[in-house]
Amino acid sequence: MKANLSIHMYARASKANATGHYPIYVRITIDGKRSEFSTKKFIDPKKWDEKGLRVRGNSEEARTINSYLDTIRLQINQTHLKLSFQGETVSLDNFMETYSGKKEKARTLVPIFKNHNQKVKELIGIEYAEGTYVRYETTLAHIQKFLRWKYQKDDIDILRVC
Repeated sequence: MKANLSIHMYARASKANATGHYPIYVRITIDGKRSEFSTKKFIDPKKWDEKGLRVRGNSEEARTINSYLDTIRLQINQTHLKLSFQGETVSLDNFMETYSGKKEKARTLVPIFKNHNQKVKELIGIEYAEGTYVRYETTLAHIQKFLRWKYQKDDIDILRVC
């Protein structure tokens, strides 16, 4: 599903610090819903180019802040492309979770099963018999063969239904 994404960067006058500098904020709008966050950078309001969405001038400060803003813009666009190519719905909540890194990493079956088997192996003679471990290893091999046969995959996300 194609989502309309717009990025707007602005100096926010209502949050001016004691020196009179404005923080630079980023507003992301996806399908009419918006979210905004601070870049943690401050700028003299006279140096802010409202039309160009960047700092005016060629000073070291202007180049540094503009480079930082370009990086943020690039990360936002990469996140949008990533969600689009993964076939996920691009909603504002989903986008912000992915962008901020709060989104859960995919948990797949085979590593979870291997981790379980490793714990069983460590507990042989304490809680488990050797035969139990061997049967778990056999079960893992059968699961891997089944995944290749049924889904043509080596592993599967446990939260996603095929």
